[in-house]
Amino acid sequence: MKITTAEGNTFPWPVLTDMSGADSSAKYMTFLGGDHPLTVITNEDLPAADNCVLIKDSFGNPFAPYLSQHYHNVYIIDYRSYSAMTLRHFVDYYEVDAVIFAESLAMAQGDGTLDLLEWFCA
Repeated sequence: MKITTAEGNTFPWPVLTDMSGADSSAKYMTFLGGDHPLTVITNEDLPAADNCVLIKDSFGNPFAPYLSQHYHNVYIIDYRSYSAMTLRHFVDYYEVDAVIFAESLAMAQGDGTLDLLEWFCA
């Protein structure tokens, strides 16, 4: 898996991290190392499989590893901090076959969420 930070730096990171010894407030980092604008999981065992993009908030992090067993590339975008390109451009550029949304109901009802998603999905 590769993580891209808000500054555009990329680095490898494990999909799952043992956070059993961490403080309870840091345990969300078990999946995907926490929230990042863009994360990419590549399954080299499925080179002919489709690509997908997961649009998510923090609650989508535990779902991403499951997708990696069915897609060659799983592009994971945290719409709250990703601004490199709109979803339409992203799908075309990375040849994405499936778009999946996974967010909490509380976030979906938040004041700024619809504005962010409206820009991103334009």
